[in-house]
Amino acid sequence: MRKLIPSLLIASVLGLGAASALACPDGDGGSHFDRMTKKLELTTEQEAQFRGIMKAKHESMKSYHEEQRAKTLSQLSTVLTKEQLAKFEEMSERRSHHKEKKYSDRQK
Repeated sequence: MRKLIPSLLIASVLGLGAASALACPDGDGGSHFDRMTKKLELTTEQEAQFRGIMKAKHESMKSYHEEQRAKTLSQLSTVLTKEQLAKFEEMSERRSHHKEKKYSDRQK
């Protein structure tokens, strides 16, 4: 059970990051945004409004993700030793970088 909890927390924290990245992968939407605007056949005015909404959503998700990460680390610090917490953070970072690389490779 003790091994399951950190795994679930890693998955949930990284899941939020992935959702945020998919919403607007490079801050303003990049190629994902371009595909969406073409498929939706947006007017110039709609595109500007759409871009603003999506950018605000991205910032909101990013902020939420950071808050949840801090909350998770705070909770884990009451359960894990300092060494385990450091290892957890290292594992989370590696997983996060792996997901970012995997996503960016798909965009090419």
